[in-house]
This record gives sequence, C-alpha cells and structure tokens, in this order.
Amino acid sequence: MATIYDVARHAGVAISTVSRVINNDPRVSERTREKVMKAIEEIGYQPHALARNLARRRTDAIGVVAPVGRHIFRERFAGMQQCLGGTGKILVLYDVPQQQADSDYLENLAGERKVDAMVFVNRVPSPRIVQCFQQANIPMVLVDDYHDEIPSLTVDDVAGGYLAAKHLIESGHKRIAYIGGPADNWHSNDRYVGYKKALVEAGLPFDETLVRFGDWERSAGFRLMEEIWLTTREAPPTAVITSDVQAVGIIMDFLPRHDLTIGPDFSIVGYDDLEIAELLNLTTIRQPAFQMGYRAIEVVNQLLEEPDSPWKHEVFPPELVVRKSVVAR
Repeated sequence: MATIYDVARHAGVAISTVSRVINNDPRVSERTREKVMKAIEEIGYQPHALARNLARRRTDAIGVVAPVGRHIFRERFAGMQQCLGGTGKILVLYDVPQQQADSDYLENLAGERKVDAMVFVNRVPSPRIVQCFQQANIPMVLVDDYHDEIPSLTVDDVAGGYLAAKHLIESGHKRIAYIGGPADNWHSNDRYVGYKKALVEAGLPFDETLVRFGDWERSAGFRLMEEIWLTTREAPPTAVITSDVQAVGIIMDFLPRHDLTIGPDFSIVGYDDLEIAELLNLTTIRQPAFQMGYRAIEVVNQLLEEPDSPWKHEVFPPELVVRKSVVAR
C-alpha cells in the first residue's frame, strides 16, 4: 500500500509539502499542488473519492457558526443533519460569540479553506469577514438574521408578536404586557411591532409601562415582570407575551412570589416552543426551527453546485401553539 513517503518520492518533494497539499494549505503553489496531486493519482495513495475532493478543493465539511448553548439551535442543527444524511458531508460547529464575529479566527477559516461553506446561525459576520469568505469563494448562508449580501432565512417575528397578542385579546385580555430581549435586537423589536399592531387593530390603548426589554434569560423574565407589576399596581396586566426561557422565570419565580397561578390568575404566551414550553403547558409561538435548518443546507448545496445561482431572502411563518397557559377572562 502506498504511503505519504511514496508520494513525496514520486513527486520529488518533501513529505511536509505533501501534507500541506492534502490539508489544502494556501501557501503551496499551484504548480507544486498539481505535481503532488498527479503523484497521488498515479500511485493510488488515497481512495479516489479523497483525491477527487482535493482536486476540486473540497473538504466535504460545512461550517456552522452558532450559539451552541441556546435551546432553539438544537432543532435547527437537527434539520441540518437530516438534510445532509447520506451525502458524505459533515457539519463542523464553531461556537463563536457575536462580539467575536469579526475575529481573526473566522478570517483564518476562510483563508485556510477548512470548510466548503459556512452557515451563520444567529450570528452576523462583519463586513471584513464577509469579504474574506467571498474572496475565498466560500458560500455563506445566514439563519435567524439578515444580510443584504448573503442568502438569509428568518422567521416573520412581526407575525409572531401579532399572533400572540391577538390570541390574548380574543381570550378577553385588555391589559397585556410585553417582555422582549435586548432593545437593539431586531427579533425582539419585530415581535414588539406585531404586539402593538394587534392592540391597534383591536382598538386597545397602548401603555408603555407594560413594556420592558432585557436579555433572553430566565432571570430577566422574573426581574422585568416584577418591574411591570410594581409600576402598574392600580391596573396591573392580566397577561404577558415573552420568550419561553423568560416565561420560566415568570412561572417559577414571579407568580409564586405573588401567590398567583398560571392560567386562572395570569396568562402567558411564550415564543420559540422549546421543550420546556410543552412541560409547562405553555401556549407559545413555534418557530419552524427544524425546517429552517434543513433549508439552510439545501441552499448551501445549491450554491456549491451552482455558485452563480440566484438567491433570495426567505421568510418562514410562525405558528401559534395553544396549551393551557391562557385562560379567557
């Protein structure tokens, strides 16, 4: 069986040079790369599939930059895996915080061509990183965020906020609070727009004391609901729209503190439809996370086969999932 030493001897190069060619090191000249590839083919060093990949400059790896710890990502990742099933390609996860979306680490991924394509989930690459991947001819797809130069897949969060508020209004609620994520987060703001749209449509007054923005954590749900409750004692809300994780803080921490029960005393509509939502019987807005992950890989495969194929921004509709956390008044 041929070895890397045989390839080096056959090509008349150092073993380290053969290694660089196999690992797609950009420092290797095109002439040397071709010489080594020819040697690999002639002596049958590697399976033909790998040789073809090297010749095509393919790794059969798709990078995924994502907040791996977030619950909603698991469903998206499952969709990606399902779409890749049987193709021989693999997913490589990179847990890169948003504040590092302009890091040299991402630039090196593009420069060293360690992946054939990159999917950014809830992470927006900086203009510099976008340029690095474009110059390396590595296609990119965004999931859960928008970029005018990259194929993007998002949920219609305006519709989601509207569905949540409309359901509460149709259940007889008139004082409805809204707790969002960061004030500069477009998901949070779009849901807020949908919430206000439903209030206006129903002829209900908007009260800014019923609105708070914070982070997406359980503790924020408790803290912000507590703030709303203390500032609206004369006319407190009877319901709230929030994320599933924030809803946990309201259900487990805020309601017991005020001797309230979910449903009969206070209604909640969450957002995301995480596993915890089903466990808590939480009415919520479901994001088509699995379908979005699946579609992201479909778009990647299309761009790999047809780099110049047209693409567009795709918006997925959310769905209201009714359980037992909303009671008619």
